[in-house]
Amino acid sequence: MKILHTSDWHLGQSFFGYDRCSEGADMMRQLAVIVADERPDALVVAGDVFHNAMPSNEASRTYVAGVLALHEALPSMPIVIIAGNHDSAARLAAYGELWRLAGVTIAASRREAMVPVPAGGGMIVPIAYQHPGALPEVATAAIAAARRAAGACAPVVAVAHQGIVGADYTGHYRQPFLADSLSLAEAGLDGADYVALGHIHRPQPVAGTGNRARYCGSPLPVHFDEAGHYTHSVDIVEIAEAGAAPVIHTVPISPAVPLLTVPDVPVTLDEALIALEALPADAPCYVRLNVAVKGQWLPGDAKERAIEVAARVTDDNGVVVKRFCEFAITRDEATRADASAVTADVEELSRMEPLEAAERYLRHKGMEPLSDDERGIFEAIQNTAIN
Repeated sequence: MKILHTSDWHLGQSFFGYDRCSEGADMMRQLAVIVADERPDALVVAGDVFHNAMPSNEASRTYVAGVLALHEALPSMPIVIIAGNHDSAARLAAYGELWRLAGVTIAASRREAMVPVPAGGGMIVPIAYQHPGALPEVATAAIAAARRAAGACAPVVAVAHQGIVGADYTGHYRQPFLADSLSLAEAGLDGADYVALGHIHRPQPVAGTGNRARYCGSPLPVHFDEAGHYTHSVDIVEIAEAGAAPVIHTVPISPAVPLLTVPDVPVTLDEALIALEALPADAPCYVRLNVAVKGQWLPGDAKERAIEVAARVTDDNGVVVKRFCEFAITRDEATRADASAVTADVEELSRMEPLEAAERYLRHKGMEPLSDDERGIFEAIQNTAIN
């Protein structure tokens, strides 16, 4: 049994105001080439097809065109797509019956998990994103049913979207809720011969499983912290029979628009702007400027200056090539924010006035304090709420 394991496409992401649909379409074209070259028995998508629950029309068109291209690359190949926590399950499943005409199974609820998809002599169990409290019951029952249907020798592959204890979140664009993480056994997933996982964007095996459970990672970086730390890719997984160790090799995906942190080490704002201007003008990129700050905050015009430098180069359609997004700020010890002074637990935060919360947030970020006029606005809001 040979499968192509991918997840976390995050189609339709708006990145600092820039639409990434064209990058998603390019990624889908690369997937179609991999399908034609590798000729897997099945392709599984382990959740987070879209970046948000209400994708734009362009994101939806990118998805439809891309999945149809995957089907056309190998019409005999089943495609199994599960809903992730970023997806609207109802929206993803709306055209499920129509998708079956193209060999695509959409799993958006616990019901679909109980109907395994045959492929390559084995069975695929599509377990859509579940609340961690509900997942074990669903997964255990679905994998057991697939095992009975498959027989003693055929491999069973579970597809799930879940944080698993021990996963390396380094570089993940948003820290998952660690309290929601489960061990493989607690999640009810340990009965499968291979668990194709989504949710964590860093490719990695689940510790202690010998590659029997794995995150394939996101094919494109979703944030600057995900770029440069590891290769974004998809996995080709081969399983000879039930109980056999999976054989896995990764195939890299090249981003159409790279995410760059410039330069590699923190420098002054002026030096960072020079590095921005020196970037090649013949290819688009997203840019985070790596700036060392000796005062408490960046100069007030820092962002405007960066945008001005970036705007000097546009493509034939008038789109800025060097797409400035944000600053990565490093402060010296004398001005670094004191974490103990700005952090708060939920109970303390619930008692905090909006003005205090705003001021502590700005201190935490090392940003310029509120002006007298801004403080006046907060105080007026508080007084209105009290009255």
